Amino acid sequence: MSEDLKSGDATSGAAQISPDLSRHALFADVPPDALEALAAVSEIRPVSGGELLVEQGEDADALYFVESGRFRVVVNKVHVVAYIEAGEAIGELAFFAGGKRTADVLATRDSAVLKVSRRAFDDITHTHPSLNEAMLKLVSERLAAATARISSGSTTTPRVIALLPAGDSQLPDGFVSRLAAAFEAVIPDDTAVVALDRATSEAADGAAYQAWLAEQEAKGAYVLVDGSGPEKWSDQICRNADALVMVGRPGMATPDTNQAEEKALRWISEDHRTLLLVRDKASKTISHSAAWIDPRQPKLHHHMALDQDGDFNKVARFLTGRAIGLVLAGGGALGCAHLGVVQALRQADIPIDFIGGASAGAAMGGAIARGM
Repeated sequence: MSEDLKSGDATSGAAQISPDLSRHALFADVPPDALEALAAVSEIRPVSGGELLVEQGEDADALYFVESGRFRVVVNKVHVVAYIEAGEAIGELAFFAGGKRTADVLATRDSAVLKVSRRAFDDITHTHPSLNEAMLKLVSERLAAATARISSGSTTTPRVIALLPAGDSQLPDGFVSRLAAAFEAVIPDDTAVVALDRATSEAADGAAYQAWLAEQEAKGAYVLVDGSGPEKWSDQICRNADALVMVGRPGMATPDTNQAEEKALRWISEDHRTLLLVRDKASKTISHSAAWIDPRQPKLHHHMALDQDGDFNKVARFLTGRAIGLVLAGGGALGCAHLGVVQALRQADIPIDFIGGASAGAAMGGAIARGM
């Protein structure tokens, strides 16, 4: 669906967000008076996309709660180990241990955090011990996740997705709306999907847009935004996106990256980049893909035909973490048996989004992937 934005009073900078800690699951069991006390001793701090909030090795003298936006946790300047989203805490392990920060934490888009100093937190927890209980619960959950070698933020799926034309392509008419409809078809019914086209969104200023995004995050919505258009709008959309989808039209446009893409590629890491190579009809031959893929270094690329609704659904499954893979075993007899497995999956309307295999299974997988 589409949803309008209303312009706010501010015209630039971070959103003016009044902290509402009660909307976050972290504080679900904390009494209102304790949350009011926490908000009273805290300060809202805007963090621009790309800005370093916490630096590895520095003293852990403050605790942060994410009001809006998204952060990336990076160890030794190289390894991305987690993502932290609205409603979560930043730096709680080192804060309570009284040690040094163990990683860099950078904003992946324009964000806002609630900052609490050590002294202020210690003072109010004497009166409101439920705050300590909430934080200790979070610490234990994070430690359990680390012990299991699973990052507490690694399973989160990007929710705010910017769509940009690749090269000198144009987004096909109705493309964002069709992709939003595909999202609605593959995710639970209680999850909202919001599509913003360029005409709807150009009137919104930066502060209003960031505040609106915070509202959508609180609802757990997916937000798909057309980032084409004026440079100022494209910059704002990509700076506030968790993931980037670039849409190219091979045979109808040239593959060199455009200015908006080049900026977005600096903002958004490879693991959250997707390239869609779109053709009008499925019968059209696919060719020269490397010229589009190489300069963009996406995690995944997909070929889509505008006359195939199933292609939109496939992309939606990948972008929402619901893609279905099939791995086929080796062995001559098993290779033949795979035909029956695939037939049964199709009869059950279970899609195959990606496929792999060994030996005979690889040969069968290749044939299936080619549509045979």
